[in-house]
Amino acid sequence: MNWEVFRNLIDQIATENPYAAVRLHKDGEPLLHPEIIKFVDYASSRLHDVLLVTNATLLTEDISHAILSTQLQTIRFSVDGNTKETFEKIRKQSPRNPYRDKRVPVDYDSVISNIYTFCELKKSLGRSFPKVGMRITSFKATQKELTNYVTFWKKRVDFVSVAAFASWSGGQLYQDKIDYSQRYPCIQLWDSMTINWDGTMAPCCVYVDTIGDKRGILGDLNSLSIMRAWNSPLIQKLRIAHLDNDLDEVAPFCKHCSDWRISSVPGDRLWTENFKSEMRTSTLLAE
Repeated sequence: MNWEVFRNLIDQIATENPYAAVRLHKDGEPLLHPEIIKFVDYASSRLHDVLLVTNATLLTEDISHAILSTQLQTIRFSVDGNTKETFEKIRKQSPRNPYRDKRVPVDYDSVISNIYTFCELKKSLGRSFPKVGMRITSFKATQKELTNYVTFWKKRVDFVSVAAFASWSGGQLYQDKIDYSQRYPCIQLWDSMTINWDGTMAPCCVYVDTIGDKRGILGDLNSLSIMRAWNSPLIQKLRIAHLDNDLDEVAPFCKHCSDWRISSVPGDRLWTENFKSEMRTSTLLAE
């Protein structure tokens, strides 16, 4: 994302709601961005709830100092596995990766060392922020280590979370048998906005254009304001399609996704018929 687009988005969010939760990550490692410190510094100076998510492979001591010089409120490290064996089985780097760089170690010991160094620097500087968190993804390879992971890191950081396994628009096969006829609407369409690097709006943070038809692009914030994009005809049609569980025409990219089940509130308790009716009315009125 270029600086002009980013600054414009942050300014709009600060005007609408400076306490809105802003998450600086999507489809890649944020520390690869050459201006990430500038982005973090600006966002956290204007907003009160900015989170940076990183896998810590590029978290050098210099980068750690730079991050700690900003007003960033929260940083979260993605580390899948509580042991070297598990971590390096999941987060291994392919020898065919054209961007492979021997100068950047991606092994477990290096990543954990980077995280420890960050925490030690924060402590030595007497900083209360950013709050530091750890996250592991729950799936077959990590199941046996989840309890130990949470216990281990709770003693060392401010918070620990376990992420549900995402299907990424149905592209990942590791999922339970699901009765899609009983699906309920995806709450992400109402509680979050996902903006791609180029300023376009996606339906959710795990959307993948598996076909390449760009039908999941719901607005362009290079020309639309955040509020206009949030109430654009395309996203309203998508919301109605989810309420009707009729995705064939409007949202084929959602049809085989199972991530509608991932919610802080169980969907079968949230999406009562009365609530669906209320959401339908509010959506139609906003069109």
